[in-house]
Amino acid sequence: MKNKIYQIGLGLMLLVNGILIFLFVQGAPRPPRHDRSPKQNGLMEKISQQLQLTPEQQANYFELAKAHATHMNVIDKSHKKLLKTYFKSLILPSEQQPNHDQLLHQIQSLEAQKITITYQHFHDLKALCNESQKAHFELIINDMFDVLIRNSKNNPPPPRD
Repeated sequence: MKNKIYQIGLGLMLLVNGILIFLFVQGAPRPPRHDRSPKQNGLMEKISQQLQLTPEQQANYFELAKAHATHMNVIDKSHKKLLKTYFKSLILPSEQQPNHDQLLHQIQSLEAQKITITYQHFHDLKALCNESQKAHFELIINDMFDVLIRNSKNNPPPPRD
């Protein structure tokens, strides 16, 4: 009788452990992936709500935002590549040094493109708005300016000496 109880208990423990291991290996359920990041979706929704865009305007705005994000991602990849090359030059021998002035000019050019593209994006958004919506546009620009310059509240404090 005791042997039978131990066998059943051992079987149940193995079953429970097997289930727990399966759940652990499988991991937590992940949210579904979308074309846009959740942060961007939240920002787009916030702008749509603040401007009180109609469904048609909202669809046009989302297309504009998607194109803007795609363009910015391409520029960001190039920017990172140039920065990597620039800073990697610190460890290269002097005969293999890239032209620093040319790299800095390319980096500045990419930054100018980002500013121009973002300005055009908001200009296009403003063109979508009717007169009553344009009254709210100043609030949007003020909010976005903080995001664009990465307000110092979001940056970590400088290191202590």
